[in-house]
Amino acid sequence: MEKILAIDIEKNIINDSLFICSSSFEKRCLIIPNEISKNKSIEAVICYFPNNYVETEKNTENLKNLFLGRYSTIELSFETPLDNYDKLFDKLTINKKEHIYVDVSTFTRETLLIIIKILSLPMFEATNIHLCYCPSSRYSSYEEGTSLPWLSKGVRIIRSVVGYSGDMSPIKDLLLIILVGFEYERAQTLIEVFEPNKLYLGMALPTDSHNKLLSEINLRNFDKLLEKNSQSIKFQFSCKKMEQNIEEISRIVDENINDYNIVISPMNNKLSTLSIAAIAQKYPEVQICYALANQYNTESYSYPEDFIYVLSLNEIMKNNK
Repeated sequence: MEKILAIDIEKNIINDSLFICSSSFEKRCLIIPNEISKNKSIEAVICYFPNNYVETEKNTENLKNLFLGRYSTIELSFETPLDNYDKLFDKLTINKKEHIYVDVSTFTRETLLIIIKILSLPMFEATNIHLCYCPSSRYSSYEEGTSLPWLSKGVRIIRSVVGYSGDMSPIKDLLLIILVGFEYERAQTLIEVFEPNKLYLGMALPTDSHNKLLSEINLRNFDKLLEKNSQSIKFQFSCKKMEQNIEEISRIVDENINDYNIVISPMNNKLSTLSIAAIAQKYPEVQICYALANQYNTESYSYPEDFIYVLSLNEIMKNNK
């Protein structure tokens, strides 16, 4: 994984590539496209949820203007993820490009996992898949010593992610693994709905946090969940080092897969979510679930860093088949 300044991504991109991005209410959705669009040989696929937040609608138009005359769009739906899979599959499989770049920064975790599932199919084995991620410098208007910020409120639905339904046995108990992030309510609702027989709560390593404030938010959310679910088993994961995550979570899966149906919910950053996609490829019996929020804090959800990470999907997946 390479860390570069956002303004340098255009220098590193390969001509005549396909670029896949998502419109969002977050300012982050424009950081990477602003730079990549300067290469006039790049074609873009812009994904968005129509009739969404005003900020999302504006950013959709901004993305279209950046890639004027060389973009196509995919209208996604919060209600029909299977239709989303079909639309993404159709669009991605008709583009015969040697290199594909995906800005993973602001896709929903569910949509991101679907895209990774499609791009991991055998038909893309000869394609070079580059994933780009702009992390957040901070979330909401949080300041040290204040109450926790709210990023989302309520849970609309909980469902398995298309392509990651796993293999559930009726005679096994349920084990739930959560990679805890900044949204306590979504995580606690997930636990209450699943009522797992065994619960693993993962805390992001403080040393991997981009700054002290992000680490503090994560720790306070984790402590709240731990207090509410005192019988849970703690483990640590990385927000950056996917190989470390794959090794640690593989250990948990190996220890329990004979006795439990295993469900994983990645609720932290997109890099840790990518490691769970690799786990599901390694263990097809494992299910990945997603909790769709009712409302987001669109006014001050996140603030972008001035750097990005670039990594190869091929490298993530090659050792986990």
